[in-house]
Amino acid sequence: MIQFEPGFYLRRMALAASLVLAGCAAPVSSTGDAVERKLLSPWLTVTGSAPAMQPFGVRSVGGYIQLMRPTAVGAVHGDVYLLDAGLRRIFRYDRAQLSLTAFSDLPADDAMGLYAAPDMTVYVTDPNRRRVLQFTREGRLLRTFSDSLNLSRPVAVALDDKNGRVLVADGLHDHIVAFDRLGQPLSVIDSRGGEKPHLGIAGMATGPDGLYLVDRLTRQVVVLDANGAYRHAFGKGTLAEPGAIAVDRANRVFVSDNFDNTIKVYAEGGLVGTFGGSGGGPGQFNHIAGLAESQGLLYVADSLNARIQIMLVAPAPKPKPAEKIQQ
Repeated sequence: MIQFEPGFYLRRMALAASLVLAGCAAPVSSTGDAVERKLLSPWLTVTGSAPAMQPFGVRSVGGYIQLMRPTAVGAVHGDVYLLDAGLRRIFRYDRAQLSLTAFSDLPADDAMGLYAAPDMTVYVTDPNRRRVLQFTREGRLLRTFSDSLNLSRPVAVALDDKNGRVLVADGLHDHIVAFDRLGQPLSVIDSRGGEKPHLGIAGMATGPDGLYLVDRLTRQVVVLDANGAYRHAFGKGTLAEPGAIAVDRANRVFVSDNFDNTIKVYAEGGLVGTFGGSGGGPGQFNHIAGLAESQGLLYVADSLNARIQIMLVAPAPKPKPAEKIQQ
């Protein structure tokens, strides 16, 4: 079922009704709205859906799809992918049809992760088989990334567009394996970055500052440049059980903390907001298993509540113009 949160229509009067019906959920906000609205606010909840429409308006066979235990989510350019370990399937969610489509025949499990890339392909980490699979938007397998020497437990994928590399974080060896776009291993990046050793990579994302790694044992986020050099770290003392991570274009970093079922938001290395808490209501969570940010929306795999929550992200404040110096 697709549920709009209470107060949705009042908060979103500025959003044209035609865009909602078309499934274009990117928020449109005035400057005043951005000031008044929280950094994160509930917008849409997906607990299940009818299967996607086929040509001529005919529903595909299979009946209603009820989510059971979503454990990963990815989003790019309006496409949303979710992995449900309870159903052992990966789905693509269509915001226009408000429907779910089975994505590939790959049997999914709760160790797997998802990354929806800007080129519209989808990467699936498969730790149990020591590999990463890349699929087309339609679910056709393109290639497999593996390295018998250096890749034992892939937990996250990110793209280094500048250097044409696919970066895979290994949660066992605690390093990053760089591949070319055809799946050939190139090098290994030491996640220590010349600083204190990391003891467990739980998540990874790219952003304006470089490569962001969630270190679950030192309970912080470490930022490296593309070559693995240490840049800075943050979150120590404010994160208890960090897991999933997402970064937006404004360099705001969203980190799940399953100790208190919250999403903690950082900017310029400082904590700027804590959202959520334990529960089943809008904006509350029960084990956040995945995060993805795209076009002003934050997608949350609210695993034990058997749903995907979509949060509106307030626009980043515009930088203040420099004051003119009186001559």
